Amino acid sequence: IDGGFIFRQLGIITFLMCIGFVLSTVMAAFIFNLASDIMGGIWVSVIEEESARPVRESNIETDLE
Repeated sequence: IDGGFIFRQLGIITFLMCIGFVLSTVMAAFIFNLASDIMGGIWVSVIEEESARPVRESNIETDLE
């Protein structure tokens, strides 16, 4: 077994896996869209919570002293 053979086989396997992942992603998107149409849509709500502390008002004159 030489390095060229292993490299060629690895390239072929990588190419086939890439095609397989692309096809599975397309099929998953198709099934998701089909299920959304049949069920009337899927709603996703995002809630943003306040995580920052409020800024304290400071008096500039007393801070400079």
